Amino acid sequence: MNTNISTKVYQLLGVFIALLLVQAGILFYQTNNVTEESSKLMNQKLPLLLKAKDLQMSVVQVQQWLTDISATRGLDGLNDGFDVAKEQAEKFHKIIDSISQLDPQHKSDYQTLKPIFDNYYQTGISMATAYVEQGPAGGNRMMSSFDDAASAINIQVDTAVQRITKTVNADLQHAVESSKQSQLTVLAVFLGCCLFTLLALRFTRSAIINPLYKLRDTVKSLASQGDNEIQPISHQDLPQNEIGQTYFALNELIEKLQAKAAEERAIATDNGRIKKALDVCHANVMVADKNLNIIYHNDALVEMMEKATDAIQTQLPNFDPHTLVGSNIDQFHYKPEKQRSLLATLTSTYTAEIDLGGRIMIQIVTPVIDNGQHEGFVVEWEDITEERDIEDQIQTLVSEAAHGNLTNRIDLSDKSGFFKRLASELNDLMEVTDTALHDVVSMLSKMSQGDLSNRLDNSYKGVFGQLCGDANNMVEKLTSVVSDLNNSSENVATSANELASANNSLQARTESQASGLDQTASSMEEITATVQQTSANTSNVADMINNAARTAFEGEQSVGKVIEAMDSIQEASGQIDKIIIVIDEIAFQTNLLALNAAVEAARAGESGRSFAVVASEVRNLAQRSASAAGNIKSLITDSVKRVNVGVERVQHSGEVLNELIGCMKEVKELVDTVSVATQEQSTGVLQINKTVSSLDEATQQNSALVEELAATASDLASQAGEVKNSLSFFKT
Repeated sequence: MNTNISTKVYQLLGVFIALLLVQAGILFYQTNNVTEESSKLMNQKLPLLLKAKDLQMSVVQVQQWLTDISATRGLDGLNDGFDVAKEQAEKFHKIIDSISQLDPQHKSDYQTLKPIFDNYYQTGISMATAYVEQGPAGGNRMMSSFDDAASAINIQVDTAVQRITKTVNADLQHAVESSKQSQLTVLAVFLGCCLFTLLALRFTRSAIINPLYKLRDTVKSLASQGDNEIQPISHQDLPQNEIGQTYFALNELIEKLQAKAAEERAIATDNGRIKKALDVCHANVMVADKNLNIIYHNDALVEMMEKATDAIQTQLPNFDPHTLVGSNIDQFHYKPEKQRSLLATLTSTYTAEIDLGGRIMIQIVTPVIDNGQHEGFVVEWEDITEERDIEDQIQTLVSEAAHGNLTNRIDLSDKSGFFKRLASELNDLMEVTDTALHDVVSMLSKMSQGDLSNRLDNSYKGVFGQLCGDANNMVEKLTSVVSDLNNSSENVATSANELASANNSLQARTESQASGLDQTASSMEEITATVQQTSANTSNVADMINNAARTAFEGEQSVGKVIEAMDSIQEASGQIDKIIIVIDEIAFQTNLLALNAAVEAARAGESGRSFAVVASEVRNLAQRSASAAGNIKSLITDSVKRVNVGVERVQHSGEVLNELIGCMKEVKELVDTVSVATQEQSTGVLQINKTVSSLDEATQQNSALVEELAATASDLASQAGEVKNSLSFFKT
């Protein structure tokens, strides 16, 4: 029969519930009967029996208290027996009424006790009164009557009590028998339920338990097999119920397990490759589960931790890099709860910097998330203690350089590898820059003081070598120009002095000639002699003027050479200006490279912050280099201005020499005219007056020209002195 297990279970459960209901009904009926009997006993029979006992006690109490009155004669303090006896008499009547209500069937019997008790009570009162009033003699006479009354009431009360006791015992026996009957009935029903339960268990074992055991054994057999050995279960002779369906579902599970096992083997193979790759990679990798317990680390991490063990143990005394697996990463943080709160909401890579005993560590944490849940964390460690130290030293070096101090150097004793090479090259750069700038500044400082004898060392390379070479060439050309200007100015000064001397002599002779003309009319001989002397003097003057003209021409050529030298100085100054432009371009490119480095450092995030600071300091250094180049350019510009002033003065001297040559040509023409006039004087005396007049006029003109020539010669000498004074500033 292929009835579903659930149907069978429901059927068995229905029968079992029906039996339980029958048992419950019978138990309820029997319990209700027992409860009614018990209630009747508790609420009626037992109170009735207790009231009967109280009734007996009331009779006894009346007899006792009245007898006490008889014995004590009712003395003061002993006469309360009448009151107590009265209370007991009233209590007796109340008990009779209560018993009548509890047992209404015998109410008439109970009510007949009242007159008998009243007679008993009154007889006792009379006896006690007789003892009190008449003494023993009177009381003893009433004693027998009281005893008879007491005997009568006791017999009636005892009879009533016995009847009540018998009734209560009978009801109690009936209740006991009913309880036993109920117990037997419940026991029978319970045995029936047990029998049914045994049958149901047997059925359940054969129909459900045994197939489940078989299913369990099958699952155990499958569990003991390897992933590659699990095979689907044969579904022949399987019941068409839930167990059979379970077998079919188990086959589906086996097929899925086979597929899952194949997938997991592939994943395990991939994980094995990944683990091998992590074991040999140079990155310091650690893997923790979702509870931050370390489950893996590679050899590179252990090697890094071994190098930093001494420092870390100052903070974590029990730290051991070889026992990290199984420990928790909370040990590396001062506030683990804050770290856990951060990691609980982490969805992307997070970079943190921690200090472990003075070692600066970078942690790059990447969460492993599956279906929105954190499964673990991959932590990449990096010890940047050396990088941070070199960054601080470079920052200090650049900061000092930015403030003009180029003497600071990086200590190489604790550096190695790349950082030692970097520090060494930075030291070399600072040394070359310091030396070159110091030499250039020293030379320019001496040039600003007029000292052109200093030269730079040509051992520099690159831009520094070009700067030193061009500076030396500039100084050489400037020295040559200054020397030529000195020589030319001396020649001009000498010629000007000679011209002034000749002009003074000519002026004196002209004055003498003018004086002689006054005596011309008095003596022809004197005139003739004077004319001859004038002719001779005119020839001398012509020679002197020719010499002065040649000297002025040579001075003009010297001035031309000076102008050419000044042009060369201007050209050299232009080349220096180009050099300064090159320095400005180098500073600009350095500034641009520093700006690009700052941008790349900003892209790098937290790890590039220090290099951003270094880039900023390098940019400041480039700006100072540009500023220094500007100062050099200002000094050279000042020198060029001085040279330009010299050029202007030399050009002005050339113009003066040109004017002087023109004047000399005019003087030469005048001297030639004087010579012709003198010859004409010698040819005829007739024309002497006319000639004297002409000569006098010519003499006056000569005097004016001589004065102009004297002024020109004096101005030329003065300007030549100024040029010489200006050139004396330079020391070659």
